[in-house]
Amino acid sequence: MIYNLDTVTKLSHTYTINVYDSTGALKGTGTTKPVPLYGTYADVLTNVIPNLPSGPFKLQVVGSAYTAFEALQFHGPSATTLVAAQETMPAGTLLPANVPNKGRHPSPLAVPMFRQQAAQ
Repeated sequence: MIYNLDTVTKLSHTYTINVYDSTGALKGTGTTKPVPLYGTYADVLTNVIPNLPSGPFKLQVVGSAYTAFEALQFHGPSATTLVAAQETMPAGTLLPANVPNKGRHPSPLAVPMFRQQAAQ
């Protein structure tokens, strides 16, 4: 679920969702519908990105700096909240010009976290 809390621009925003496999390779990208100020967006991930990799993977939500995000993983009738954290791009890292909010990116350092969670 994504919450638009952008009280600075007071605009609706779309969000890009990127999926990376446990090696850090980009496996899929999708875009949400516009989320109004103080509004929320929630969907099943396969509705936004149909071809998800098998095994553990990492989600990256790129959008407004004034956003809250929560992900749930379902196993039958129960759900677990997944870990979410903001990441900052290391100095000197280049991204394509069309990437919004360039200050956030998938960190290769997060890959060991996936392996640790998968082992549990």
